[in-house]
Amino acid sequence: MNDAEAWTELGHRLILEHDLVSLAGIAALPRLIRLAWGSAEARHLAAEVMERAAGHHGGDELLADSAQAIAEFAHSWTGTCRRGRSITW
Repeated sequence: MNDAEAWTELGHRLILEHDLVSLAGIAALPRLIRLAWGSAEARHLAAEVMERAAGHHGGDELLADSAQAIAEFAHSWTGTCRRGRSITW
């Protein structure tokens, strides 16, 4: 498996069908954000997780624990998610 395939697989595991994020995706968010400084793939995946985090996922406590990392990410990045939508934080 190459890096691109690994990132795709990780995306499938963290982001579920119908624009839902898994609890694993929310739990992985702080680490993805730390990786985002050196990885476009991590940056895009973190943005996609955050894009879906407003939905019903049962992970509000996990999301609250990531608030500082999310604020830093939002302050630092502008990008495009894999679905082609522009994301400006």
